[in-house]
Amino acid sequence: MNRHLNFKRLILLINKFWFGHRKVFLLLMLAILSLFTIWLGIYLGFSNPRLFNEDFQVAYYFLGLLMSGCLSANFLFADLGNKPKAIGYLLEPASSLEKIVCSLFFGVFVFWIGYSMMFYLVDAGMVHMANRIYGTQWTIINIFSVNDYENPFFPGRASNLFFIYFASQALFITGSLYFRKYTFFKTAIVALFIGLVLVIIPSAAINISMPLGIAKTIMAYEVLDFRGNKLIEMPSWFGLSVTVFSFYLLTPAFWLICYFLLREKQVS
Repeated sequence: MNRHLNFKRLILLINKFWFGHRKVFLLLMLAILSLFTIWLGIYLGFSNPRLFNEDFQVAYYFLGLLMSGCLSANFLFADLGNKPKAIGYLLEPASSLEKIVCSLFFGVFVFWIGYSMMFYLVDAGMVHMANRIYGTQWTIINIFSVNDYENPFFPGRASNLFFIYFASQALFITGSLYFRKYTFFKTAIVALFIGLVLVIIPSAAINISMPLGIAKTIMAYEVLDFRGNKLIEMPSWFGLSVTVFSFYLLTPAFWLICYFLLREKQVS
């Protein structure tokens, strides 16, 4: 089997994947629908109309997307954890590249579309009921214009959360290929370690080594001084490098690692 991408073979593989996993996918969508119905239904009973404003809707959307996306990522290559199924999967007449593309198509693109549909079904109904009960006029968020909303978790636009989500999901997909057992928990530990290295440890080092002040962002630190505060900023090239790597290169890098991991397992 060659390692190139054959579109005719890829279409056949996509059809086979959907035929074998459609029930699991539909059950997953039903579970997401049920989870949001219970979650937002409980919030509807709290008699707090602010729980359904646009900022909270954005938070619900991305929290649910992150949790369900990372959890479902571990099922994309679940067959490799079972020896008989793994042999059958690896012997399929398709290249490693085609298998990765097929898995990412369903695990990333189709899942995201399905999740967004389930969220909208519940969110639209709950926001409509909240408006009628409390006399509010909250609008239903539009994820295709998510850049119009503020990030509910940290300064910036809400669209930045997509980069965090896709990178996190790509990490869990990589973990499902690298680890043989307890893939979700082991990958979660790796994700925690990466978070400590990239966020918490540098922030702690800055606070310890720098004079009394406030970290405005990862790129700027405000020194508190009675003669007048001073803002210390990292060089612009450093900020650009961090942005490009975090937002545009990290996710494809994890996908590329997935390809090489699967190619190592692939039967020639």
